Amino acid sequence: MLKNILFALAGLAILEQAQAATATSGQTQIRLSGIDPEKQVNTITKEERKKLLHLLKELPFTPTSLYGFDKSIITAGGIKLKEIDPRTMQSKLVDNLYFAGEILDLNGPTGGFNLQVCWSTGFLAGKSSGGGI
Repeated sequence: MLKNILFALAGLAILEQAQAATATSGQTQIRLSGIDPEKQVNTITKEERKKLLHLLKELPFTPTSLYGFDKSIITAGGIKLKEIDPRTMQSKLVDNLYFAGEILDLNGPTGGFNLQVCWSTGFLAGKSSGGGI
């Protein structure tokens, strides 16, 4: 069913709050698409797919509040960014020392952004430390 596909596309949520947000988002996208949530996926038309894709890629979200510091996932502290070459993630102070992820002194919103920082800086640090292999 369409609603099951949408929830799968939204990814698996680990926290209950993320699950609730994903379910709400999926339900909103289904409602906005005008597609019957019980409709079989193989009967969705090309136009319905286009509309659904547009909603999945461009549905705006506006945060209305924050949980506060006690529930923060990423907070300040760590290796200062001015001490790291951003092209390689190598320390400017110690040769052949590379940093990635949450050891960096970053502030940012929660919701997967810190995971992307970890993956991106980890990839760059690994590639740089391995000589690009």
